[in-house]
Amino acid sequence: MAKRKKKNACRPSPRPVRQAPLFDQNTAPAPTPRRAGRSGGMQQIELNLGEMPARAPAPSQRPPRGKKNRNSRSRAARRRVTKGEMRRRRRNRRILAGLLICALIVTGVVLSFTVLFKVETITVQNLDRSTPADTGPYAEEAITAALGVAVGDQLYSFSAQEKAQELALEFPLLETVEVYQHIPSTVIVRVQPAVATYCVQTAAGWATLSEQFKVMELSNTQPSGLLSILGLDVQTPVPGTFLQLDMPSTTAKPTEQPDSSDSSSSSAEATPAPTAEPQDRSGDLLLLRQILKQLQEEGLLDSVTQLDMTDLNQMSFTYDGRIKVLLGTSNNLTYKIQFTQAILTSPDGLSATDTGTLDVSNIREDGTIRPVFSPD
Repeated sequence: MAKRKKKNACRPSPRPVRQAPLFDQNTAPAPTPRRAGRSGGMQQIELNLGEMPARAPAPSQRPPRGKKNRNSRSRAARRRVTKGEMRRRRRNRRILAGLLICALIVTGVVLSFTVLFKVETITVQNLDRSTPADTGPYAEEAITAALGVAVGDQLYSFSAQEKAQELALEFPLLETVEVYQHIPSTVIVRVQPAVATYCVQTAAGWATLSEQFKVMELSNTQPSGLLSILGLDVQTPVPGTFLQLDMPSTTAKPTEQPDSSDSSSSSAEATPAPTAEPQDRSGDLLLLRQILKQLQEEGLLDSVTQLDMTDLNQMSFTYDGRIKVLLGTSNNLTYKIQFTQAILTSPDGLSATDTGTLDVSNIREDGTIRPVFSPD
């Protein structure tokens, strides 16, 4: 400690720092004006600024209470908007936009049904949009009158599909009826006449069918010159509708079993023979279309006069009214019809004067057919 005191005692005292005198504008002497040179120069002008204003508060200092800072208030307001609030605002904007769009759509629909899109023209065309239309035995005026739409009606005040169904029932000799509504003011009816192709026997008589199995008319006698189809369980046909089949019930009634404890029952009684299970006829219409399509592809359909589907295990058709062809079941149906076509049309097959029954239902184990012809 003594050594430290000696060292401190030996150190010289610091010299005082001279400060420049403060400048006071009121007590300072006026500066001497400078003489302007030959080329002239700027002169110094004394400005009386008065008393200097007080120093502004430092940035770190807070403003006094009672005075709010606008910038700080806006920053605080921005900080208070959370992500959840932004999501709610976006959702509300979407809801408002959806309501506005719905209102516009409803307004457009109301205007279209009340003010816009009035019918001015009703035309009848073929399916290929050509005119004049082939309406069969009917007149275009009768079709447009049965449509039930007048000039001046609203274009979308009716259902085009319902109008087409009504016209199909009203005009059964038309194969196809289509109704279209074209903006802004046109109703188009496109039609195709039906061609009598088949006939089928029903409980109400003989029904004449078109190529697409549309019921054209009913009669008590069999129509001539048409392929007759037998064995179909047809519903009561209605002209103007397509052919429909009755679907038999698949529920079988339970058979009563004799009571074994009954001693009075005679053992000599013969037990009834089991009845054959009913055939599933739900696919008859599909099978019919398959047979007709195959006959058409082999070039035999135009010469077929009768098709018998009474028993699905012994199906047959009559060719040219003189040869009955036995097909049997629907197994290998395509091969059977192709084999029949070769026998009927080839030079080595049957002649044009042969009559009888041709059985092509026998198929060997190797998959080939053993045909049997029985002349009349």
